[in-house]
Amino acid sequence: MKKKLVTLFLTAASAIFAQEQMPTTRELPLEVKKSLVDSQTNRSWFSYMRLSVSDSRPNEMTSVLPGLGLGLRYNLSVGALDLSASYTGKDVKADGSYFYTLPRLSYLMYLSPKKDQSFYAGAGLAYGAMKNNDAKTENFNGIIPSVSLGYEMNRQQNWRSFIQVDVSQPALTTTFEKGKSFMQVASASLGPIAECSVGFGY
Repeated sequence: MKKKLVTLFLTAASAIFAQEQMPTTRELPLEVKKSLVDSQTNRSWFSYMRLSVSDSRPNEMTSVLPGLGLGLRYNLSVGALDLSASYTGKDVKADGSYFYTLPRLSYLMYLSPKKDQSFYAGAGLAYGAMKNNDAKTENFNGIIPSVSLGYEMNRQQNWRSFIQVDVSQPALTTTFEKGKSFMQVASASLGPIAECSVGFGY
């Protein structure tokens, strides 16, 4: 008798639950719907690391040097702001050749801002320095404007990557020298400096 009652109860319960359907998104509470939407929203910024090669001096392709950079890119309603720092050089000793920017602030405009991949271009301004162990070439510390051209991928994903070319021209020197003003126009022979890089960020 007990076995029949248990069988009857389980059969009735399974029939009741079989008739119930899983709730659709229309039936979910507003708070749950909002949390589902928020979990799919992409962040407006990402940090990145980039590997690069650069010519330490203009017209010296025999002096192509490896480089490393770190940065943060923040998407705006129109374009993006990019804050970065980079170092290119043979070593960090006093007699080494190097070129660095710390920091560089750039404004970028995207050709296809709504798509997952897009070309972009922009301009930036940095404080930096360059040095070469060649005694014939002057060293530089000061303001460095630049222009950038790149291609950013996976823009709607958490992990992003990009390829970028930067061309910089030292403009205003801030070196303290006896008998010279603090801020003066730098020699045009110091540039331009071309830098190609590949970046990965999250």
